[in-house]
Amino acid sequence: MNGIVVKATRDNVTGTDKGYFLSGITLVSPTVLNVSYYDDYAFMGTNGIPASTDANFKYDAETGYDTRYTASAKTFLTGTLTARLEGNSTPSYLCSVMYFDHAGRLTTVKHKLNTDSIVTLTENTYDELGRLKTNKKNKQSAMIWSVSGENKTR
Repeated sequence: MNGIVVKATRDNVTGTDKGYFLSGITLVSPTVLNVSYYDDYAFMGTNGIPASTDANFKYDAETGYDTRYTASAKTFLTGTLTARLEGNSTPSYLCSVMYFDHAGRLTTVKHKLNTDSIVTLTENTYDELGRLKTNKKNKQSAMIWSVSGENKTR
């Protein structure tokens, strides 16, 4: 492969290349190990990733964060697809979606493995100054942070 230039262009098509079109090389029966999606949520609904309208995977409006800001996702990692290899069988995939607010701050991270239930791993809220106000991990309230004046308490 010395001197070969391979280019991957995102096309959001369901297939072996998991939403990318490869030029400069032909692969026979490839197994994609990891795919990263940036800038938008157009990858949702393809390659085993639930659609953005899926009730459990879609953006959940939070008070004060009632819009999914796709423009603010530019340059951010918005999703991943990671292979889970198990012997000689077809790999299963863990998909993750990250949501951001109007200021580009991470608000929600959701994960799903094949047909398993969707899990919300992280839910963040921010105060008027942009400081982290609450941080829930896997919907556990024991992990909530709160901001009070100049002090941050756990």
